[in-house]
Amino acid sequence: MGQSCRIVWIMSLIGGLSMLSGCMPSPSSSSEAATEASSELSVTKADANLKTSDKDSKLATLPEEITLSFGPLELEALPLGIADSGWKWVRSIPFGSLGNQPVHIEVYEEPSDDGLLPAFYHGIVKVGHEQYLLRYVAAEITGRDASGPGEKAEIVQKLIPGQSRYELLGSIPLSGNGPGLQAYVVVDTDEGKLYAIECWGISSFTDLDLDGQEEWVIEFEGLHLSWPDVRIIRFNQNRLEVCNSVTDVIRRNQRDYAKLLKDQERPVIRIAAVRNEEESFEDYTYDHGVLRSVNQP
Repeated sequence: MGQSCRIVWIMSLIGGLSMLSGCMPSPSSSSEAATEASSELSVTKADANLKTSDKDSKLATLPEEITLSFGPLELEALPLGIADSGWKWVRSIPFGSLGNQPVHIEVYEEPSDDGLLPAFYHGIVKVGHEQYLLRYVAAEITGRDASGPGEKAEIVQKLIPGQSRYELLGSIPLSGNGPGLQAYVVVDTDEGKLYAIECWGISSFTDLDLDGQEEWVIEFEGLHLSWPDVRIIRFNQNRLEVCNSVTDVIRRNQRDYAKLLKDQERPVIRIAAVRNEEESFEDYTYDHGVLRSVNQP
């Protein structure tokens, strides 16, 4: 009996030590934990130093003049196409006219294979007997949830200023990682072809330099880590040209931004940095591809 109790006691002691050793970290795990903690501390310190230096550093002074960079505007032809047999027709949207022919957008729903994921929507732009395929239009275009600007197809039907060949028919909202992605449909009136320019932003025609001829301006309002910017399209030397970004020319850091201010006698483009309310900004007038500070002597 005494020997039996001794054996039980020894077995219990061994079990207890095993449990205790299982709860304690091994030398390797302790080392890993220490390295992890040290790494997190280093990242935190580096981040703090970065924020401090960013706050304390002074940005370079904005120039009095900025010559914008323009390049040829690339127009992508809308492909001819028809609706897939598995798509469901949703609605028809009037979209201006081409010559004497009315233009409509036929909206189709492409259901997901399992019925659990959201459906995709596509547009067929119909001009007479011609059908052009525009994939992945925004769900708002179905008319079920449209509630704000930029969520509906917009008819413009206006020649791009400075020439008589290319006409902006209108814009169609596309599906994207956030609101504001548009397909701007351009008509080549000489050849009767449709093209599309896909970009983020709200379009307008504004006479920036008050010379009597408007510029085509697309204002990007910012999304995620991309800050507001201004895109300018013009007709120059017998071709359409685009300046894709006002701030790229003078980029001082990744948080410079540009905004178009139109509610005054002459429109100005404001350039500033997203840092704090005390950060200075500069207002510029536009003059045939050049920005000039309003504070020039």
